[in-house]
Amino acid sequence: MKKTAILILLLCLFAANTAQAYPPDNAALVYYKCMVNFSRPEAPLGDQLRDAAKGKIKVSDEIQQYLGEKRLLIDALQTASEIPNCDWGLDFSQGLALKIPYLATMRQFTYIMLADAQLKKQEGQTQEAMDQCLVVLRMAGHVGNDTFISYLVGTAMTALTYDAIGDVLNVMGSDEKLLTELQRELERPEYNKLDLKPAMLNERRYYADAIMQMTPEKKKLLEEQVAPNEELKKDLPLLTEGSEEFLAASAEYYQQLFDKYIAALDQPYKQAITTFQELEKVPEKDYEAGKKEAFGSVLLAPATTKVCDIDIRRRTHQNALSAAIQLYRYYAKKGNLPDELPAAFPKDLFSGQPFEYEKTDTGFTLRCRQAEIEGKINEYTFKIAK
Repeated sequence: MKKTAILILLLCLFAANTAQAYPPDNAALVYYKCMVNFSRPEAPLGDQLRDAAKGKIKVSDEIQQYLGEKRLLIDALQTASEIPNCDWGLDFSQGLALKIPYLATMRQFTYIMLADAQLKKQEGQTQEAMDQCLVVLRMAGHVGNDTFISYLVGTAMTALTYDAIGDVLNVMGSDEKLLTELQRELERPEYNKLDLKPAMLNERRYYADAIMQMTPEKKKLLEEQVAPNEELKKDLPLLTEGSEEFLAASAEYYQQLFDKYIAALDQPYKQAITTFQELEKVPEKDYEAGKKEAFGSVLLAPATTKVCDIDIRRRTHQNALSAAIQLYRYYAKKGNLPDELPAAFPKDLFSGQPFEYEKTDTGFTLRCRQAEIEGKINEYTFKIAK
């Protein structure tokens, strides 16, 4: 009921702001308008749509019919993606209680747009397929850097889109003009909005505010979080009933911890991950040593190491795609691939070195030289249509 009321209010605002001009100067208004009557497709169609978007299955007649029914939605999402400003109107003062309901729907919109891109690729319309992919990259930038969760959803949208772009490159042939335009397009600011540092700066502020402003709703959330742990449960009143001075000290501790995380973002991957892993252990060690102001950070500090790893993965995937486009351009000019990657090519950010490059019978593979923290070596395989 609350979500519906908010959407109705936004639609009224949308109507007021667009009485004289369309589109509005805030992309979120168009996205919210798209969400009002949208419902997630039921299984098995929803699952098929997702798999088609990921290039795992062919776009079936059933999916084509669904996409045809969603043509107005697809056009509206393209319009929204082209609006530079996107303010979702979130009240970040809610801290722990903040809900971001639009994220799940934006992921569904991503499946629709990328399934449509896969359909266009399937029909031989590679330029149009690539354009649809670019729409989703702009949408991912709009999802934004406000919080860790919005950053992670935007990153997931981007990863799916990079894979879809790779699928299109695999079939498009040696069109140097299109490849040059694509490389130039991907370097534009609207395709490079995602940035972990603003999300961390916001988390630093929002969660410190949450520590300082213990509303009944936030207290309930904390009680649910510590319920299984008797040791933490015993000290929960430090936050829920603590003095203003103690809460201020707890918020300052949290902010100082995040200052160290933010500073570590500028380090090479191996150093940054090591620093993050060490910092994640600090609040619990301080708390066990009697430093009670660390308690809020023990409860509230998110899994920053994993987020940092995901950020490096996103940027490395971006570099691999950029390097691949340049290799496609090289092939378009010379009719063959180079024996080695040119020195100026984008690098594998996990190792800080050039990608490991291997020519194959069907194209080439770019491989990272260092694994993620979970041990996975990322590699990116591309085909050359002949």
